[in-house]
Amino acid sequence: MSAFARIKRAVRQAISACGGIDGAAATIEKSRSLVGSWHNPNQHDLPTLADAHAIDEIAVIEGRRPEIVSAMARELGGVYLQLPQVTGNGETLALRVCELAKELGDVSARVGEAVADGAVTPREAASVETEVDDLIERAVMLRAELQKLQGDAVVSIGIGKRDVH
Repeated sequence: MSAFARIKRAVRQAISACGGIDGAAATIEKSRSLVGSWHNPNQHDLPTLADAHAIDEIAVIEGRRPEIVSAMARELGGVYLQLPQVTGNGETLALRVCELAKELGDVSARVGEAVADGAVTPREAASVETEVDDLIERAVMLRAELQKLQGDAVVSIGIGKRDVH
């Protein structure tokens, strides 16, 4: 599948999560036919960055992953991580560890399902990837809480780097 097709799929998911074509059109104050062309897999139209941002913003407000920016980040070899707002003082540390363990269990279950027949399909790989994204998000939340307990309010992610500000 091409990068365009993967981004188009993300746009379709984001529109669906935003109340479908009508809901997304109302959200960004654009015509139904324009949003419909973005949603149509046979059309090569995509939203502008401002419109994609507005659609993804609804997902963020509702506590969901912004599909369009997440797909764009994957195409550039990255991952979208929303920086967490930690307000507790360590009381939720155990909860964060439990959430992380649950997500690891979800990843393990999806991998088990995918390899059960001896072949991993692209759809199964995408399902595992979604679970891995959830695992990463929970790990970032745990890390943010630990940093807050150390008096460090900056959440940074980097391989081989420590707290790049």
